[in-house]
Amino acid sequence: MLAKLFPLSYRANSLGSLILYIVLYVILPAVLGVVMGILSGIPVIGWILGIAMSLIDLYCFIGIIIAILVFLKVVK
Repeated sequence: MLAKLFPLSYRANSLGSLILYIVLYVILPAVLGVVMGILSGIPVIGWILGIAMSLIDLYCFIGIIIAILVFLKVVK
């Protein structure tokens, strides 16, 4: 089930791919944070984007952990 939710994390078989996926999981929230910063001036949209951004941050954090565990062969 986790493989369907985090498909990038399950491809981290080598050190290079692990670093690539960790960088992707770090860049995604950073780019979305810039967009959220621009749109946060609108009250309702800023509130909705704040919730969405929190969920995306959590998804990326869990994705990084799973990628590391797959690389270490703890999770298959």
